Amino acid sequence: MTRLFLLLCVLALGSCATLSEDECRAGDWRAIGFEDGAAGRDAAFISRHREACAAFGLSPDLNAWLAGRQSGLQQYCTPANAYAIGQRGGSVNPVCPVGAAQAMGPAFQQGQLWYTLGQEISDVERELDETRTALADLDPAAENADVLERSLRAAITRAEADRNRLEAERRAAASWP
Repeated sequence: MTRLFLLLCVLALGSCATLSEDECRAGDWRAIGFEDGAAGRDAAFISRHREACAAFGLSPDLNAWLAGRQSGLQQYCTPANAYAIGQRGGSVNPVCPVGAAQAMGPAFQQGQLWYTLGQEISDVERELDETRTALADLDPAAENADVLERSLRAAITRAEADRNRLEAERRAAASWP
């Protein structure tokens, strides 16, 4: 049991490494920095690479990594990327220069709106499914069945109107200029 636990611990720790031994040995630190910048990682992320490569007796080229990260940030710090992040329901990492961050704000908000509207549409569709199921399961012989049927049909009509409105709003938020 102890051996199994130790093996699992070693595997878990190994899976946390940011780079493999081959990546550390190849040492294309500019490309690694570019990927990190394009992913919106902050400058402190190099310490994770340093730890991963130290296990193999290697260390990163900080200057090459910083230059690559700077190039990657130019790709990350754009309104189009901020919109895409918002659409996925993500959040923008605070790594961009002030001017770029300000330009990204409205795009991110529009992407976030698109995402939120999608969540609301899903909620309304679940509500519609539940109401339609309740209507289908309604026993016509039950007391006040006619009143309940009218109420369920009215709820379906309201939910369909809500869904249509939300879908129209989502179409309006579906792209960033």
